[in-house]
Amino acid sequence: MPRTSSTNPPYSETVAKYVKETNSDPTVVATEIAKYGASLGMSNMDFVAWHWVKKQGLQPPPLNQAAPFTVLDKPYISMAEGLKIATNTGYTIRGYFIKGKLGSTKKGNDMFVFTMVDESGARDVLVFGDKVKTAADFAAGLKKMDKIRLTSIQTMAGKDQPRPALSGGVYTGYTKIVDDHENVFKLPKFTDIAPTALKELEVFETALVRGLSYSYEIAKYTGCPNCKTKFRDNTAPGRPAECNDREYQGNKKKGCGIVTATEMAFTTLVVVDQRFDVKLKFDPDQALGEDLLRDLTDNLKPVWAVGSLQKNDTFRVDWYDLESNLGGPNVRTDTGTGLPTPTPVSTTPTVPTVTTVPVQGTTPLPSVTANPYTNQTVTINVPTAIPLVQPTGDVQKLVDEDLMEYMNVFQTASMEGVLDYFNRRSVPEEKAKSVVLEAIMQKKIAKDGNTIRKVPKA
Repeated sequence: MPRTSSTNPPYSETVAKYVKETNSDPTVVATEIAKYGASLGMSNMDFVAWHWVKKQGLQPPPLNQAAPFTVLDKPYISMAEGLKIATNTGYTIRGYFIKGKLGSTKKGNDMFVFTMVDESGARDVLVFGDKVKTAADFAAGLKKMDKIRLTSIQTMAGKDQPRPALSGGVYTGYTKIVDDHENVFKLPKFTDIAPTALKELEVFETALVRGLSYSYEIAKYTGCPNCKTKFRDNTAPGRPAECNDREYQGNKKKGCGIVTATEMAFTTLVVVDQRFDVKLKFDPDQALGEDLLRDLTDNLKPVWAVGSLQKNDTFRVDWYDLESNLGGPNVRTDTGTGLPTPTPVSTTPTVPTVTTVPVQGTTPLPSVTANPYTNQTVTINVPTAIPLVQPTGDVQKLVDEDLMEYMNVFQTASMEGVLDYFNRRSVPEEKAKSVVLEAIMQKKIAKDGNTIRKVPKA
């Protein structure tokens, strides 16, 4: 039979309030509460913590109100299962914490968003109402990949909600899973979770992805160190500059005033699974470093990421890590739809068979301001292995008839010169870069820094 939600606030909320008010050591507090629980013979730590604080002569958090809905009598369900539960029923979920952020609803009310991963993949949990601050305070004490449990979660659906969503409110409890010796919550090893196939990603839907790294670009610019906005003039790094108020796509944003201009970069890492590829987009705060990028792409190392596909076909990254850091092998492995446990393969530069994918058209970088990438410096890395995806006919024709004709005349040229050459022939910049990449892979040209040279025939 279903039961009503717990009256006691969650253990973490009670302890956090006590530690904040008394400036106590959290470890000492946890030890004392555990001893008190043992003396009572109680394993309900929500109750034990609440009663222990009261015995110290302080006021614990208020008891939860009786929820006006029933809660499933299960220790947890997966997030995917939760989306199928009736809207008037509560349940418990657990998973790996990825990130939390404050936001607002269309009506301007506060909202907090948890991004979590469990065996069913990555999803967002939206928290509304008076517990938004509680959710934010709880998330502030977490690290990425911490295991957490959320209680009294419900499924939100309606005519204004295109897809069912996970939501919490005033009855939701938050707990960090520290010790699970009895394996009550049964969270799988992260690398055993099946990622979403890259071809099945949907725009703005949070997803967990995995792919082999094979190319990258670094787009450098000079901008504001606070909001990361690009300066439109040619302000040199280290010089004073004014970050002005601005408006983009109807959204107004206040500037940061006088700041020191700083050189930053957006990084794009292209990854591929057995059927498709996608560009992972990293903002300036997520700088990977060119040495790491070169190592990833030269060795086709697997990367995991959580984020969402954008309208320009780039995947905005909220979290990423190497497979080796997550307990998996740091070598190439095949990936594809529904493979929960990737099978290791040889580290030699052979390439898994993939479906031919047409080269995409122009994919602009996401804007920080209107046209923030003017005069940007672009670095392109090319792996030494053979192409993962065979070129379509028009790309091969551009290699053979346009690019090589140009290189036969000049023998050496700058990257900017080649891109300008294709621009005058109405070839989009992204396709032009694909043509250059393909020619390098076919060893018809070579790239040294910003210089491209024709490779003599053997």
